[in-house]
Amino acid sequence: MKKESLTKRAHAAAIAYLERAGMGVVAEHYKTQDGIIPIIATDENILVRVDVTVRQEGTKLPTLPQAARLAARRLQMADYIEDIVPDGVDIALRYDTIDIMVVAEDRALLRHHKAAYA
Repeated sequence: MKKESLTKRAHAAAIAYLERAGMGVVAEHYKTQDGIIPIIATDENILVRVDVTVRQEGTKLPTLPQAARLAARRLQMADYIEDIVPDGVDIALRYDTIDIMVVAEDRALLRHHKAAYA
């Protein structure tokens, strides 16, 4: 399977999973001056940034130092909040990840890590 197709299918699977789990998807591929936020969702009254990683069985996930990943994600969410959330509104944030491992053309395993960077 081509990487672009795999990435699109994984993103769609993540959205479907979040909606089935009762979360509301607010934005997809939100562009900020510091990068792109894959998915922004709500879980009750919490604003959640969701990163999606996908890999085929037998391959490793790419890694960056956790502190570097978190710093970049915080900058991107700060940009989103500045753009969208009215001044003076307090908001709770959470950073989640969804990891998807493709095991066959029509089968994948999905794992949702809530508060992955807590």
